[in-house]
Amino acid sequence: MAKIVGLSEASYIALHCMTLINENRGERVSVKDMADKLCVSEAHMAKVIQRLSRSGLIKTSRGPKGGEVLAKRPEDITYLDIVESIEGPIEETGCVFGRESCVYKCCIFEGFLADIAMQAKEWLASHTLAGFGKGGKSENYNEKNNQN
Repeated sequence: MAKIVGLSEASYIALHCMTLINENRGERVSVKDMADKLCVSEAHMAKVIQRLSRSGLIKTSRGPKGGEVLAKRPEDITYLDIVESIEGPIEETGCVFGRESCVYKCCIFEGFLADIAMQAKEWLASHTLAGFGKGGKSENYNEKNNQN
């Protein structure tokens, strides 16, 4: 099935495993346990964990009592932080080829892709790990969208 929003499987895994880590409330959770719970490859999970660790979102430790914990407070970790730790900065150009200007007079998508990218980025930035299950939205995002 085709996806309109082009996040990688690694980003989806990262969002879900960060939620699992947060739910453990400071207790370490292992790569194996997360991979089993999410029904994903342990090798893929390990690569995702490595990126999250490099970005400073989690702390990892090895050994029998090892595992992962959050490196920041859940209120300080947005979904955008998580996605960008995997994908890199989200570009708002909307061009599928990454160009600044189209080869045609105007883009065949008429700015649609740029709008989706901007809305997705705003939504991801307005949700935190602390808010999961509570809507996770910041007040600014709610106010802005309730005005429409």
